[in-house]
Amino acid sequence: MIDPKLLRTDPEAVARNLARRGYPLDVTALKTLEEKRKPWQVEVDRLRAERNVNAKAVGAAKGRGEDVSALIAKGESLTAGLGEAEAALAAVQAELEHWQLGLPNLLHASVPDGHDESANLEVRRWGEPRHFAFQPRDHVEVGERLAGLDFEAAARISGARFVVMLPSEPGEGEAYSGVIREAQELVEIGLKGVLGFVGVEGACRGSVLVHAGAPSMTLTLAGVPASA
Repeated sequence: MIDPKLLRTDPEAVARNLARRGYPLDVTALKTLEEKRKPWQVEVDRLRAERNVNAKAVGAAKGRGEDVSALIAKGESLTAGLGEAEAALAAVQAELEHWQLGLPNLLHASVPDGHDESANLEVRRWGEPRHFAFQPRDHVEVGERLAGLDFEAAARISGARFVVMLPSEPGEGEAYSGVIREAQELVEIGLKGVLGFVGVEGACRGSVLVHAGAPSMTLTLAGVPASA
């Protein structure tokens, strides 16, 4: 989420940055929401300060043995007014935050302009791509062929970039061992080839969506240097 302070103080700069990735920021809509927020924020701050002053006056008057009924009535009125102002402010802030959450992240100055991945620039290359005598499969196809990952179900449940982990066989104690075993082997290959690590236990730590009735999984990655 973009810093709200930056959006308030320099929306034009934010708009220029987002335009680089093809996102048109509606600066007018942003300023309209901010103009709705400011007066309520000022009113809330004013009522809180006035209520605090009145509360101290009540204490001082009681200490002097004076009648505090008028001050108490004023305090009740201030509290009621503050509640209404806070509700109005919360409504505007919720609207503003909902709008802000839909904004993409700002681009770093080093990122090239472009509307899609075709504008990406190759910064550096290490090694050469391997050529196989067969057609390699990505993790989506591998997971589906193992009948362990269901991307379509995850998309229906929570949107893109999630996956449902399915049990290999209902009732089996190590229901997720097929997918996990493949993940372990891939991690071990990577660590051995790049870092020289052996003795990998587990895959990666993270939350996953799982099949109904199945427990959530948390896996841990651990490695031992080859020289150990």
